[in-house]
Amino acid sequence: MHKLVKLITVSLLLFSSQAFSNAVWCYGNVERVYVEHSGGLIIFSTWRNEYTQLCSVNSVWKGITQEVCKSWLSMAMTAKVSQVPVITHYASSSCESMPTYSNALAPIYFMLNK
Repeated sequence: MHKLVKLITVSLLLFSSQAFSNAVWCYGNVERVYVEHSGGLIIFSTWRNEYTQLCSVNSVWKGITQEVCKSWLSMAMTAKVSQVPVITHYASSSCESMPTYSNALAPIYFMLNK
């Protein structure tokens, strides 16, 4: 039984390290915020200099619920108006090379950095 627990623990550690091996934290300011007709919350950020969808206020988008998206909309508007930097965490290897608009990866989290 002890060996089984040890094997499971080692497996979980290896799996969790692989899950974060491609993680990236994107830092910067939100320059523009809009919600498109289908509900997509789109930002233009200084770390990308490109438009990126964060989520959808109308439906679950890539696993992100509408409730979470509405809170991110509030945070994005606060960041834009107050010029407070944000951090967005992605399971990606680069902030600059991620797909744009609705092809973007789903963020793991979006936070105000001040």
